[in-house]
Amino acid sequence: MRGGLLPAAMAMLVGQAAVAEQRRVGPVAGVGGVAEVTLTSSADPAVWVRVGGRLVASGVPARWRPWRLELADVAGDGKVRIVVGVIKSTRYRPAPHNCLFVLQPREGRLAPVWLGSALSRPFVDFAYGRGRAGVGAALYALERARDGSIGAAAYRWNGFGYTLAYRMGRWRSAWFLRAARGVAVRGDGRAFFVGR
Repeated sequence: MRGGLLPAAMAMLVGQAAVAEQRRVGPVAGVGGVAEVTLTSSADPAVWVRVGGRLVASGVPARWRPWRLELADVAGDGKVRIVVGVIKSTRYRPAPHNCLFVLQPREGRLAPVWLGSALSRPFVDFAYGRGRAGVGAALYALERARDGSIGAAAYRWNGFGYTLAYRMGRWRSAWFLRAARGVAVRGDGRAFFVGR
């Protein structure tokens, strides 16, 4: 493989294959309090929402190969939603690819807020950074360019999905770092802040 294709493919496989179970705890819209949200990629359904140990909602079929779980106030309306990265085919992209789903518990199931088939470029990972009231948490994605390099992109919620705010970097390999002041990326061995 040329230049950055192998590291990009390895970053995607390592990041997604290593995730068997993830757990997040926090306030979640639609449940009236603090919830424990668990993603277990081998279970069907793969995402479970519990409040005080009681199951209040579940969803996301295992066949969609869920690989990432986040909680974020995507719209800046004070409502924390459940965000899941999955690998599946969609109407406009028939080959399986990384998709981003924003969900909210409703009547015992996880109802869609947004089922994004993709971002503006194919992405290998995502993270959320701090948002501002009325704006929402920033979505950061590590995306693959046509030449195989990986760059970071920042997105903002637009009311029906995400709009690209900016891009930075061209690295052979990259992954997210959690930093006290925001979201950072380690690209080709150096750390870069992408959101504060």
